[in-house]
Amino acid sequence: MLRNAELVLQYRYIWLPDDDILTDVQTLIEFFDYIERENFALAQPSLDQRSYFSHATTLQNRAFEFRETNFVEVMVPCFSSNALHAI
Repeated sequence: MLRNAELVLQYRYIWLPDDDILTDVQTLIEFFDYIERENFALAQPSLDQRSYFSHATTLQNRAFEFRETNFVEVMVPCFSSNALHAI
């Protein structure tokens, strides 16, 4: 990524999912639209109840539109290009 910093900065967000994550195009479009609207620097989509999970905080909870936390699961982080470039 250091060698291709200019390429990374061409994108608003970079999502780094594990290879076994199941989703669909519409869900991803809605996720990216949402994080851009909220201007998140770091985010992750919630996991559905059928998902394998290690931390309950990553599971979907329909009582909330989003939750702020100090934790993002390594299996699905999404960075703004500026945040990724900074780290």
